[in-house]
Amino acid sequence: MTPDKLNPVYLAELTASKVDFGQSAMPVCGVLLFIFALGLMIYQTSKGKSIKSALVLLPMAMLMIGFSYIKSAEVLGVKFEEKTVADYAANPNDATARTNYLQVINQLEADREAHPNVALTPQVRTNLAQAVASLNRKANLSAESRLALSRTELLLGDTNAARISLHTAIAENTNVLKTINPRLKFLLPASHP
Repeated sequence: MTPDKLNPVYLAELTASKVDFGQSAMPVCGVLLFIFALGLMIYQTSKGKSIKSALVLLPMAMLMIGFSYIKSAEVLGVKFEEKTVADYAANPNDATARTNYLQVINQLEADREAHPNVALTPQVRTNLAQAVASLNRKANLSAESRLALSRTELLLGDTNAARISLHTAIAENTNVLKTINPRLKFLLPASHP
């Protein structure tokens, strides 16, 4: 018996198993588009017509085929490294992973300040949200990692979560007050100037 594709339970199971249709469907559609473009080129050549319209499809097909292998993207001059976020989420107390991650966050924050009307791309938003979820599940975060978590939550627009992470970091280690990013200062409790 095959499950009903529109059944909410089935869809929830697919989501829980992290099946990403975009990563599997894009290469398949790219191959189909490539074959179609080649067929169109052969057809237009046999009819003595220009093949320019078919040539336009080839780069699109190649991009679609390689879509699932793209691990970094540059949007408005900000290079977003998916691997950097995943590495940090897997090991948040590693100083090197945290430094690399904070470089990405610094770039994203600077981009938001330079272009306040431009939203984060859905892929960047998803990756950051996954990192936040992963970090929130970890019980042994250092105060420095909680500061990074707070900056990420603020970047995603969750001011309350950012405030809680910041206050937790301060409660764990008051020395982090010296290293707080200026963007987080407005979240400080009134007792900490």
